[in-house]
Amino acid sequence: MPSLAERAELIGFFSYSREDDEDSNGALSALRDRIQRELRGQLGRSPRDFRLWQDKSAIAPGTLWESEIKAAVAQSVFFIPIVTPTSTRSDFCRFEFQAFLERERELGRNDLIFPLLYIRVPALEDSARAEADPVLSMIAPRQYVDWREFRHRDVYSTPVSEAIERLCSKIVEALTRPDMSLAEAERRRREDAEQQRRLDAERQQQDQARATAEAERLANETRRSEQAARLAEETEQAEQAARRAEEKAKAEQAARVAEEMRRTEAEMPRRTEEQNRQPEQRLTPATKSSTTEDRALANVSAKLVPLLAIWYFVAVLLRGNVGPGALTMIRDLGFSASTFRSAANIYFISYLACILPSTMALERYGARTWIALLMLMSGVISGATAFIGGEAGFYMMRALLGAVQAGVFSGMIVYLFRWFPSQYRARAFGYIIAASTLASAVAVPVASTLLMLDGFAGLKGWQWLFILEGVPAIVLAGMAWQRLTDRPENACWLGSEDYDWLNARLEAERVQRETMSPSGVWQTLIHPKVVALSVVYFCLSAAVYSIVVTEPQTVRAFGLGDAPRALVMAIPFVFTTIGILWFARRSDRRMERKGHLVFAIGLGAVGLAVAAISNDPSLTMISLSVALAASFAAVTVFWTLPAAFLSGASAAAGIAGIIGLGALANLIMPFMFGVIRDTTGTFIVGQLFTAGLVVLAIVIVLFMRQDPTPDRPPPTGSR
Repeated sequence: MPSLAERAELIGFFSYSREDDEDSNGALSALRDRIQRELRGQLGRSPRDFRLWQDKSAIAPGTLWESEIKAAVAQSVFFIPIVTPTSTRSDFCRFEFQAFLERERELGRNDLIFPLLYIRVPALEDSARAEADPVLSMIAPRQYVDWREFRHRDVYSTPVSEAIERLCSKIVEALTRPDMSLAEAERRRREDAEQQRRLDAERQQQDQARATAEAERLANETRRSEQAARLAEETEQAEQAARRAEEKAKAEQAARVAEEMRRTEAEMPRRTEEQNRQPEQRLTPATKSSTTEDRALANVSAKLVPLLAIWYFVAVLLRGNVGPGALTMIRDLGFSASTFRSAANIYFISYLACILPSTMALERYGARTWIALLMLMSGVISGATAFIGGEAGFYMMRALLGAVQAGVFSGMIVYLFRWFPSQYRARAFGYIIAASTLASAVAVPVASTLLMLDGFAGLKGWQWLFILEGVPAIVLAGMAWQRLTDRPENACWLGSEDYDWLNARLEAERVQRETMSPSGVWQTLIHPKVVALSVVYFCLSAAVYSIVVTEPQTVRAFGLGDAPRALVMAIPFVFTTIGILWFARRSDRRMERKGHLVFAIGLGAVGLAVAAISNDPSLTMISLSVALAASFAAVTVFWTLPAAFLSGASAAAGIAGIIGLGALANLIMPFMFGVIRDTTGTFIVGQLFTAGLVVLAIVIVLFMRQDPTPDRPPPTGSR
């Protein structure tokens, strides 16, 4: 019997949804062209006697459309439907499919439909839904070609070309097969159906085997997870037991140290009396001491304290040099008073935002690197301020300076905390704080001298002020990098005997502090003692601000000229510097903190109150001087309190948090004093309010529980 391929003219029908072709940018039309060319090649036909019919013209629905489709189907000998969710729902595509089913029955064949599954059709996977649909029920048994993996590939790519070749070979095989009767076609259909059922059964068995293997795999994973969980639990239990043992050992060691300290407390009155009879030892002695303790502390003090004190002196000058230069900057740059108020607020906002990360950076990268970097950047920023052109540049420079200086004072406290035992910390802190008061005393005379360079080298006086005060900071950065040492264990300049004593003393105190210190940054910041000390430091900062604000008003009442007035304003700071050093040594020598702190704060409160109610300028000036000296002396002793119970990174976080709240007073107090001055016309109410804050600080300190042992030297055996 002749085959369909022997006909003079061969036509195939390519059925698709136009929407799918448009959504794929013509990919279906391109696929049809590739299939047509491949079939021509395999059949040896020319375009005149073979074509794959495609409805690309806009045929309007209706009789004309149906007649065109029926005419094309009547001439076609095979059918390629593109199966997608859209095509299975399209009335056009369903009509074409049903029309060719009739054509296939006319030819007495059941192997001339070659579906291509182009997009997943959920209804085709549901046997019940497929059997209920006349079109889907005819697609399912036709062993459709799964084209989903090729739909996003180029039709000329190797995998797609190979798939097209296999499809066309299947079509050619069907076309070259001899025509058969309807009975033969039905037999072939039943054979194909039986083969499909066998394939389905094999596929089902394979699916069951895969499901069984997957179940076994999941069971194995579950068993492994349970084993891993048991192992992790056992490991956690072992680690907890080790931690408990370590904590118990630390507690026992701390208890032994505390017991030894308590036994030596009975000897403290005698030792204190002997120390009082002996000449007072300076923290930075010029003469050599015969004891290891004195020699070690003298070496540490001579190596570190002078450089840090000078650096803090310069830092205070850089922070306050805007004030002396304000008048000339207003004249040269057109600034207003509000410009400088905004710049001050920007400085302190930047300071508050950066103090914690800057202090933690010192803890991470080391004091030598971080302090040297802060020195260098402070000098560069000060010099750059000399070349600003307007308010925006001025604000930016103040913000940068606030960010850099945020970690200066807190970093020094943390650094000295690492080097000095508790018995010597007040003196070490005192030198740093005394440097700040001395800088406040000389800031105006130094700035006035530098402003006299106005016009030199074509620069204004305020420009020389920023440039020349920034130079020492840059020089000190190099000295800090060369001279500072991060920790005692890195100090090659300490003798072995001095190092052994210092390391043993600091280690004994560290072990004792770890039993009291909170762990973690946030746990430290919300610790009750840290919060209480932060409030105390805020009150002290508010007192200092009140004194600094009201002092110029008091001095102006004397009716002095500019130069004598600047000299008189410097006198309280000079006496404050002397008082700080004496009070710090006294607290260290007597190894007592709480009483000294309460006394100094109380004296400051009295000084503020007297200054507020006095009408005598001389008495007011004396009262402010006493309040200033007492407040700074209180600050010096104050820093021994957090150093007595904070350790490691917690010390850095706690000190940064305390200083941050204190700096907040510099933002709040100007606003409060301005409101009070505008309301009452005087600073008296503001001074009395500040005195009340100082009384609040006294109450907090009195109610704080302080373990006396951190400020007692460990017994001789611990050295």
